[in-house]
Amino acid sequence: MEVSMTKIKVFARAVVVSFVAGGLLLTGLPASFAAATPEPGPVLQTPTAQLFSALKCSADLAPPNKTPVLLVPGFGESVNDAYSGGYEKYFRDQGRPLCLLTIPGRGFGDMQVTVEYVVSAIRSMNEKSGEKISAIGHSEGGMLLTWAVKFWPDLATRLDDVINIASPINGTSFTGIIPTCKPNEWYSSCPPVGFQVSRGSDWTTALAARRLPGDFHTRRSPPTMMSSFFLRLARPTWLVPATSSCRISVQAELHCILAY
Repeated sequence: MEVSMTKIKVFARAVVVSFVAGGLLLTGLPASFAAATPEPGPVLQTPTAQLFSALKCSADLAPPNKTPVLLVPGFGESVNDAYSGGYEKYFRDQGRPLCLLTIPGRGFGDMQVTVEYVVSAIRSMNEKSGEKISAIGHSEGGMLLTWAVKFWPDLATRLDDVINIASPINGTSFTGIIPTCKPNEWYSSCPPVGFQVSRGSDWTTALAARRLPGDFHTRRSPPTMMSSFFLRLARPTWLVPATSSCRISVQAELHCILAY
């Protein structure tokens, strides 16, 4: 039976919206951990003005009347490419405070540098709004959000939830691109991110080895990862074992379709 792409997009959007409204958490902290002051993580090396210029927020961020939402794009896409026709429009129509993050070089640069934009965005939104925020990342965006929370523990206290959409947390195997990064329609040469997101790379190994702050593996609220049974670019891999994760798979969709 042919699957309607419109129905897939509507379903995926409804799932994400329900998580933002209902608070199924990737980063929810147990009270015992939240009471302690978390470590701030590494000092950011990118100039502050450069980090701030990448974040564009709606005027109702401070003070917000609803949980603010951060949208982080993925590989090769601007934040408008990724979200303008779907989640951005929906959240604006709902009157929800919204911030859009521009990733330098469309996400093809060194993710150890790119992640600083995510860290700065979360801190800035939390400080300006005075509220915990919801963060949504598509593809690489979800990888960056997960890395940020793991290596900058203070972010966990600033986040209400994190939702990763088709994010290859455990690495991926782009046919003809990774690990060989042969020239094709996407790349004329292999960018830093090409090596970092390949399975078994130092980057993905470090991401998998690092625990989330607090006792996340036994908390009541499960992590949320949206993926597809037939996702070729980001195979359905998850952050934690099935017994404690929330898996939502959508059949017959392309890598980018869930973001729209």
